Amino acid sequence: MSSDISAEVQAFFDRYVAAWHDHTSPAQQREDTAWVLEFYGVPISLMTPAGYIAFTDQRSLLEAYGQELQRLSDDDYADSIESGRSVRVLNDLAAVIETTFTRNDRQGQVIESYQATFLAARTDLGWRFVSIVNTPTEAG
Repeated sequence: MSSDISAEVQAFFDRYVAAWHDHTSPAQQREDTAWVLEFYGVPISLMTPAGYIAFTDQRSLLEAYGQELQRLSDDDYADSIESGRSVRVLNDLAAVIETTFTRNDRQGQVIESYQATFLAARTDLGWRFVSIVNTPTEAG
């Protein structure tokens, strides 16, 4: 059973990474951020070295996501490379995904690199991230 859940979570995360690339590559950048609601649950908590924030409604989450995409655009963002993914099933309703993302600009220089730890929950809508912790790596 755990291997079935792991495969579900892997497929969910694969869809997330593909959607991220589809919606954030310079040739595809879109103003619409609603696509993240297919992946992010609300409420959701985000933790970075800059602080902690909990989004309790879709509007505030989408506004923050739009600001993040604008920041990346301002940094001449080109792409993200994911590496080192691991999935650990906690139970039938929860899994932890750990991976590293390296974001590059159009000149191929690293903008930032960070380890991301996602807590995913199986909801009535399917798998959704309910908490994300980002920790910069040495490359970032």
